[in-house]
Amino acid sequence: MAARSGQDSGMAARMRQESGMAARMGQDSGMPARMGQETGMVARMGQDSGMAARMGQESGMAARMGQDSGMATRMGQETGMAARTGQESGMAARMGQDSGMAARTGQDSGMAARTGEESRMAARTGQDSGMAARTGQESGIGGQDGTRIWNGGHDGTRLWNGSGDVKRF
Repeated sequence: MAARSGQDSGMAARMRQESGMAARMGQDSGMPARMGQETGMVARMGQDSGMAARMGQESGMAARMGQDSGMATRMGQETGMAARTGQESGMAARMGQDSGMAARTGQDSGMAARTGEESRMAARTGQDSGMAARTGQESGIGGQDGTRIWNGGHDGTRLWNGSGDVKRF
């Protein structure tokens, strides 16, 4: 019986070992806890990203302020309406009466009239200075393609076509 009791105590030893295995399993189950903590770190990162979201909202507030400043822009457009009325008063300029615009006859302008008398531009139609007319571009633009350039002729009508030939309009 003592042998049996020894065997029984041996069984207890096995149970202890088995309970030790349970302890190891407990440690293993502790690993998910560590993983849980790590996921908690992800949660913290999420909170940090939440802070970024708050900052985003704050930048959204700046956007709202920008919209408010946009309201000022609208007010500016309203003051621009006064400019439109100014343009309406400038509609008389279309008739070439009181403007720096070229009248069709080239009377009150620095633009080239059809005769090329008051301009460096080669433009039969008298378009605004700086624009390239279909018949000739402004001085400074050269070309072998026949681009006409003002050559400072005495009569104000001579133009150079890029090939050396002086032609008269």
